[in-house]
Amino acid sequence: MTAVPPRVRTYSALLWIIGAVVIGVIATATVVSALSGPPRWLTDFPWEQDSPAIATQTGSTWSATGNAMIVLPDELTTGSAIEVRRTSGQGELLFLGQSPSAEAARDELPQSLGILDAVNTDTATFASPGTVLWVRTDGPWTLVIEPLQAETVDSAVSGTGTRYLRYDGPSNTAGFRHEGDGTITVEVLTAAEREAPVISLGVIDQQLTWSSSPEVVFHIIAEPGAVWSLSVDEGTP
Repeated sequence: MTAVPPRVRTYSALLWIIGAVVIGVIATATVVSALSGPPRWLTDFPWEQDSPAIATQTGSTWSATGNAMIVLPDELTTGSAIEVRRTSGQGELLFLGQSPSAEAARDELPQSLGILDAVNTDTATFASPGTVLWVRTDGPWTLVIEPLQAETVDSAVSGTGTRYLRYDGPSNTAGFRHEGDGTITVEVLTAAEREAPVISLGVIDQQLTWSSSPEVVFHIIAEPGAVWSLSVDEGTP
């Protein structure tokens, strides 16, 4: 099995820790109010099951009634970026993970792709042959998974609000600036790395870096009025 880069493991572990804290709070509230034990999603991890539930696929839509594994078709596992978008079940927190295969999840904690809810409804990732996704939740859900549609960045771009940007040039650095209107997060995604170097409230003037990669995706998550700019350092090989 291919070794997972340390930075991927660190970021993934942090996301799972955040998720554990959230569901821990929910579990405590449940116990106090109903004394019925923690919700099923706190103990029932789909990747630990001998025969995990497999989500039902209808075209580009996957659905299930709770925890499940998503087996991606060949057209979504070409190594290019894909988008995972939640279209129903937003009332329940949905924790999304990824493994290079179903068997790999028994040896390595799945990489966390984040939490999808009524506010954060989508995320992006890179999928290679054999990749499976894991859904951990306590209610029915529906996800649409398609090739990522993102604006291609050649050098510099500016905008407002949430956006996906794709870069496929030789550089591995970029400058990012935020004018300070609201909270903003920037994820930098490649096939080997997943990091969030920017999570801030206020003015940002920061350098982003990544390992050389044929394709890089910047996921800018910001309030609608947030003004930002990204400038790729084309002179950096």
